[in-house]
Amino acid sequence: NAHGTINLYKRISLVLVDKVVTSSDRGFDIKTPKKVIINQGIDTMKFKPSVKKSANDTFKIVSAGRVGKAKGYDVVIHALDILVNNKKRKLELKIVGPIHDQRYYSMLRGLINSIGLDARVYSTGSVPVETVVEDYGWSDVYVIASTTGSLHRTTLEAMAPVLPLVVCDEVCLDI
Repeated sequence: NAHGTINLYKRISLVLVDKVVTSSDRGFDIKTPKKVIINQGIDTMKFKPSVKKSANDTFKIVSAGRVGKAKGYDVVIHALDILVNNKKRKLELKIVGPIHDQRYYSMLRGLINSIGLDARVYSTGSVPVETVVEDYGWSDVYVIASTTGSLHRTTLEAMAPVLPLVVCDEVCLDI
């Protein structure tokens, strides 16, 4: 089960299967002896960026994953608003990933425009994994505000090049 969502259909399906495979205990939040936890595998050699950080004084933030409400991009943008507009910090945010929810994405663009962060927030859309690796290398920190209870592959990818993380999901306490 991905993203911590357990609906009636999944509860009924549990009766029909021998095993349920999940990447974390919190990722499938039903207590059952059928649950098998297998950690996500990341090829750490693939996630060694060749990009060198620029010498400018702008702090660069990357957040990766499908653009949808569950990822909490609006929370990240509100935090950026506080840091840029109230605290006068020089920050940039790059959101890397396909648009999963067009309505949510439109709301994010409206929020970004309304608080004057157009020049500081970039969205790449879907990109090949090689580009994601370079985006991790470009940044100073990886941020994800999701609280779905699942372990996100992008969090593990960002850890591979020893990128500092700001993660809201309590499942990361188990890492």
